[in-house]
Amino acid sequence: FWLMFYIGFQACLIPGLFLAAIFAPFAFALVDEDLPGIKCLSRANELTKGNLGSMFLVILVSGLCYFIGLLFCFVGLCIALPYVVVMNALAYLRMTYQTPINP
Repeated sequence: FWLMFYIGFQACLIPGLFLAAIFAPFAFALVDEDLPGIKCLSRANELTKGNLGSMFLVILVSGLCYFIGLLFCFVGLCIALPYVVVMNALAYLRMTYQTPINP
């Protein structure tokens, strides 16, 4: 994932962001579905086929949260990092039609 993201990012900013949006849920598919190695990337591609615009927006908001966290002398990253991880986890849950547990 990171190699594809880096190559796309080096080619141009927009293709790198699209690659990040396409393959972003690979870690959640790896853990949730216990897929071996490279199959989690193909599963992430399947999940984002109908949700590419939403995942692109999630990637942009994640980058903005990281940037704002960096502006506050890295202290803001203590809030931004968990927020972004939960936001990506909720996006994965919505793409797989799972619902988070309501209190």
